[in-house]
Amino acid sequence: MFEFHLCKNLSIAVAAMALLFSSGCETKKGLDDLERFVDEAFADERPEIEPIPRIRPQETFVYAASDMADPFAITNLRRKTATTDNARPDESRRREPLERYPLDALYMVGTLFGDNDRWVIVRAPGDSIHSAKVGNYIGQHSGLITKITENAVEITEKIPAPAGGWQDHMVNMSLVQ
Repeated sequence: MFEFHLCKNLSIAVAAMALLFSSGCETKKGLDDLERFVDEAFADERPEIEPIPRIRPQETFVYAASDMADPFAITNLRRKTATTDNARPDESRRREPLERYPLDALYMVGTLFGDNDRWVIVRAPGDSIHSAKVGNYIGQHSGLITKITENAVEITEKIPAPAGGWQDHMVNMSLVQ
């Protein structure tokens, strides 16, 4: 039974292929008048081509600062980022809880104002809530809280200078709405 179906399907496939090949031979028949029409209809028309736009020459630029100091020389970097001993982080002081986290992982969520004190409320990773005031440290770069307002906290970090040593870097942390 299986062999009969296979032979029947094979003979149908061979017949279909023969039909396709034989019908492809008659493609040229009846196209002569179409080719003649196309040749006559568009013989006198030429497509319009836009002219090539004129390219303006560029003005030459003469670099006149070649005799000036190189802004990327290491001597210039050292001069601009000179550090002092007070810029060095105090490695002997005890670390505070908010110094375990980088600043970009901390969020200011509120402030508290007392008679003489201002406190900032900070959310740390793990949704733990901390409070800090001016003079407390925050972040992983010895960030000292220098000012607290209703909507922001100013922090001074100690970061390595490009030419060696340390420099102060001001950062603001804004209230999260």
